[in-house]
Amino acid sequence: MLAVALRNDDSVLGHIQIYRQEVRPFSDKQVALLENFAAQAVIAMENARLLTETREALEQQTATAEVLGVINSSPGDLAPVFDAILEKAHSLCGAVHGSFQLYDGQTIRAVTSHGYPAALAERLRQGFQLGPNHPVQRLFAGEPFAHAHDLTAIDDPIAQTVAEVGGFRTALYVALRKGAVLLGLITAVRDEVRPFTDKQIALLQNFAAQAVIGMENARLLTETREALEQQTATAEVLGVITVFQTAKLRRGVPDVPRDQANCREPPDYHDFTTSSVFRAPDQLPRYSRQMPLQTNCATFKRPTRAWPPSSSNA
Repeated sequence: MLAVALRNDDSVLGHIQIYRQEVRPFSDKQVALLENFAAQAVIAMENARLLTETREALEQQTATAEVLGVINSSPGDLAPVFDAILEKAHSLCGAVHGSFQLYDGQTIRAVTSHGYPAALAERLRQGFQLGPNHPVQRLFAGEPFAHAHDLTAIDDPIAQTVAEVGGFRTALYVALRKGAVLLGLITAVRDEVRPFTDKQIALLQNFAAQAVIGMENARLLTETREALEQQTATAEVLGVITVFQTAKLRRGVPDVPRDQANCREPPDYHDFTTSSVFRAPDQLPRYSRQMPLQTNCATFKRPTRAWPPSSSNA
């Protein structure tokens, strides 16, 4: 028998083993040949690993871009964002069931679900509170995720109901958190006992971060729209007040007709009752006898000739 290791640096990946039915040792040339085949096998395995990682990275980038596209195309509408995140996360993490749940400070309720029986999905949408032994309690304590390898082994009525009704076993709960505030969680569930890998957990955490971004964008958009509506309403009220006050002031000022019977406009001079008009006081009696002063006229024309009058007008 001859066994040659499949080695990548210091890591042993496997081995190639050959044997003969008779006692006949392998020659050095045959051993070297088998070592060469082992090296080629390691190269092929490494190429396959790199290709798989590249494909997974491309799938993750594509899914991330699609989710961001949904966030940008649905401002203020979180339902399509939650659906897209749940679909992409489950597809890449190898989960066939799960839900997107929000926490209002007292109750957890599912806003969208995937792969759950109708009765269970409706129960989760109605809202529920968790017992002290449920894995999600770890999220309330500040942990980023909770990983239940087998739901049937958890002493909690909600976990037992989910396991019995849906036949679910392994579950992953990832927090939706803004700072220290828990906004909700994303769940990914499998039918068999098969824990999620570290890479899958990190991937689901990335989708959770995108969900928080979408929720924050929706909140800011709602606040901006409400502030704009308030400013518009305030401007409309101020406009009505201004129109009302202007109309009220106009009603309080009486109109004086220009063609009063007892009012004659002087032909060329301004208000004759103003003493600053007369530059020659010795001529005032003579001119005033020719043109009596009118003090009750509503309007007068501006003078068109200089004072005092010429001798031709005297």
